[in-house]
Amino acid sequence: MTDLPFVAMSMITYALPAILLLILFLGLRKLDEIIALLKDMRDKK
Repeated sequence: MTDLPFVAMSMITYALPAILLLILFLGLRKLDEIIALLKDMRDKK
């Protein structure tokens, strides 16, 4: 059980890039939606 912190650290190290990519991907999709909403709002004025 003494290796648990090391295992956790290595898991975090491997998982972090995947999580960041996922956040980036979701953020870009949300960004497109936000831009579309802003364009709609600007057109309605």
